[in-house]
Amino acid sequence: MILPPLGSPPAGFNLSPRHWRRNSMLLRQIASGQSIAVMVREAVAAIENIHPKSGSLKQTMKRLERDGFVWSKVLSMFLGGGGKAGVSLQIVGLTPLGREVCQAAGWRVWPTEYERLCQVHEAERFPDHTLCILVFAREAYRRNNGYDICTADLDDNIMPDVTLFDSRDPDDDFETLYVEVERKGDCPSKWQRISRLNDGLVYVCAPNPAKRESLVREISGMGYGGWATDLRTLLYEQASPLWLQEIWPE
Repeated sequence: MILPPLGSPPAGFNLSPRHWRRNSMLLRQIASGQSIAVMVREAVAAIENIHPKSGSLKQTMKRLERDGFVWSKVLSMFLGGGGKAGVSLQIVGLTPLGREVCQAAGWRVWPTEYERLCQVHEAERFPDHTLCILVFAREAYRRNNGYDICTADLDDNIMPDVTLFDSRDPDDDFETLYVEVERKGDCPSKWQRISRLNDGLVYVCAPNPAKRESLVREISGMGYGGWATDLRTLLYEQASPLWLQEIWPE
């Protein structure tokens, strides 16, 4: 949770003191590494005691983009598995000018989740995979899990798509799970690597139930246990648990 800073906007920038409170909170949330627009708004809305879809909050974000402090783009894809179920997600980031404002305000600027995906996962080349990773992270957070994207410096230089914590509270004794988000399958080396991080288990998220079943058969056939889920169910059945199907090793 972020806190609204005191004072006025740093000098030398086209930032209205009247709008600085919400401008500053939105900028600071992005500077902390968050790139999913709705989650940026949710963090600020919780402090302001307003709805994250509030028109005034959306207008504040649009104004920051219009004035060159923030950029945004929308990623979209069909989830497959029959029908026309799809998903789209707005992502945001700081422009060079936005970074200057944050640094002038004394805030550290961290790489956003999307920027980390660009660095290590070729996010712009594989937008569907990128979108699946971010949507899974968002749905896990909605179900009271903390997360990290592309955690580095793990065993044997393995970099899972998502590192999941079963609590949002950093002071809790939380369990850590390493998750692969997979759209295609037929990747035995990936299951072998991720199982080493999870004490022999594999945690996987597929785009839809049919692909989930296919991945479960593949992983089970290799002798691994674990858990599987899929984005289509998580998105369209909001009351569903995060993990939908246990994997039993053959």
